[in-house]
Amino acid sequence: MWTTCTTCKFIFQVDFAMFNKAVKCPRCSKEFMAELTFDPPPPQLNVADELASSEGNTPNAKQKTQLLKKEALERIALITEKMNAIQPLIQNITQSNQNESTTKLVIDRVLQDVLGYEISDILMEKDIQGKKADYVLSVQGKPVLVLEAKRVGLELKDKQILQATAYGLYSGIKWALLTNLRVWQLYHVTLIENKVTPDLILTIDLQDGLDKQEAQYFYMFSKHGMENQAFLERLRQKVVALRRENLLNALLSDDVLRQMCEFLMKSTQCKLTEPEIKRAIEEQIINR
Repeated sequence: MWTTCTTCKFIFQVDFAMFNKAVKCPRCSKEFMAELTFDPPPPQLNVADELASSEGNTPNAKQKTQLLKKEALERIALITEKMNAIQPLIQNITQSNQNESTTKLVIDRVLQDVLGYEISDILMEKDIQGKKADYVLSVQGKPVLVLEAKRVGLELKDKQILQATAYGLYSGIKWALLTNLRVWQLYHVTLIENKVTPDLILTIDLQDGLDKQEAQYFYMFSKHGMENQAFLERLRQKVVALRRENLLNALLSDDVLRQMCEFLMKSTQCKLTEPEIKRAIEEQIINR
């Protein structure tokens, strides 16, 4: 089952036998009582697998895809190497609680050394129609990503991204980053009922360095990754599909309840009805 740390909110998997028992969080090492969570961690999206799924049937298409996969994996490895080299600096300024200007100096280095943006791709303190963005990142001259920078150590909150996402939507930019250098949050920008709505897609915490999956996320919003935003769009679709309300709708659907009823009657030799199973799920899992 999946559970959520009560201290750092990290979502991880534990054996179902540990339900309502003390477990230790692998990220912050704090102990807490494990409870079932329906909030999934970010999907494990593999760049190489996604490229392979788009392969054509012709030899030329397959050869081109293999070259793209090789290049993407090389860039992901380079991102990991560069980010690990900067990690001690991030930890140092986090511990010393540096100001926002110092934070931005390191962000500049991450954007250029890790994510591959050139100076000409980066616009700072951009203002349009009263909407301001700390950074606007471009690929081939087209703005593709807005970044809002906060002082290192400052807790990030959704409302801090509103100015940048408003700028992004006005400028036709669908993606925005919010970071205090240690934590990076990626948002998708939409307009719902004439209101700018930032939709949190993923969070990367560099407290323990950059793991393999996080390196792939960094690649997706690197300059090379943003040349093909299909990766981010597929990730967004998976995040939306796996949200609590969709999981519950699937779990309580007629087809799933019917299959559960058949399985439980066969495995327990007990006669059950679908309404009984639905009520048990609501009482013992959803509303517990």
